[in-house]
Amino acid sequence: MQQVLMSIVPGIMAFAGIGIFVFAAFMMFSPALRGRMLARQFRSMRYATDLATDDIRRTGENMAGAAVDTLGNIIDEKGERLQEIASKTVGIQTGAILENKEKLEELADLVSDAAAKTVSKAASALQDGTAGTVFCKYCGTAVDADSVFCKKCGKKL
Repeated sequence: MQQVLMSIVPGIMAFAGIGIFVFAAFMMFSPALRGRMLARQFRSMRYATDLATDDIRRTGENMAGAAVDTLGNIIDEKGERLQEIASKTVGIQTGAILENKEKLEELADLVSDAAAKTVSKAASALQDGTAGTVFCKYCGTAVDADSVFCKKCGKKL
């Protein structure tokens, strides 16, 4: 039996070696065979990529659901504490406004005075006819509003 096996094994190995050589030769010289092999590889890669994409999408959906559930649980557990903090914050802000009431009123008066002055200056400029007049920032000469250069110093406005 061993002698029979010993005489068959070299023949099988020689046949396998010749088969590998022929396959390599076909791969080297046959673009059609090479193309079919590559097409199969691409199809298998596309299939594997689609499976991985679906798995990643499902994992992301599961993680998002878990995050929403966790936040909901935290809000349910800590809701009273959050309301307490919010009411304290509103109380602190209200107290600060009441403490600085006089300063806020002074500031409001200053703003309204400045607005009144601006309006009166604009009205007087309209009456004087100088509403379209612009002054040069370098020499202070009055120039037309559509001027690009100063008439006196020649610098760009």
